[in-house]
Amino acid sequence: MKRSLSSLAILAVTLRSSLAAVTPDFSNFVTLDITNKQLAPDGFTRNTVVANGRYPNPAIVAFKGQRLVTTINNHLTDTNMRVSTSLNLDGVFTTAVNAYNEGSPFVTTCPIAPGNSYTYTHDLGSQAGTFWYHSDLGVQYVDGFRGPLIIY
Repeated sequence: MKRSLSSLAILAVTLRSSLAAVTPDFSNFVTLDITNKQLAPDGFTRNTVVANGRYPNPAIVAFKGQRLVTTINNHLTDTNMRVSTSLNLDGVFTTAVNAYNEGSPFVTTCPIAPGNSYTYTHDLGSQAGTFWYHSDLGVQYVDGFRGPLIIY
């Protein structure tokens, strides 16, 4: 019996060490630089809204239990479009604690003015799945500011 308990203790320590090696950091930091870019997503060249100069925009990948910290740097300049922006993580649970980070401009969040930044913080809890992020300001998501959000 004593030997079984010793073996069990060694196994527990080994497993804990192994799990620590694959457990993600508590926080996941993402930076999105929002800019205008001439693209032809539908075959006609026009000004679009992209994150980090890419279209389609980069995926945001996180793990349940993490704190997702997303900084939006607004570099929009095309005054023929809205130049303020926002970030909405569709499907991610919002609580009273972080309702101001929900991302609906003029409702729960102020828009991010050009030349400014804002950092959104979301504690992901036990939620996992495939979602999407986008701007809720005007039609910026139609103009390109949207991308996948994957929580493992």
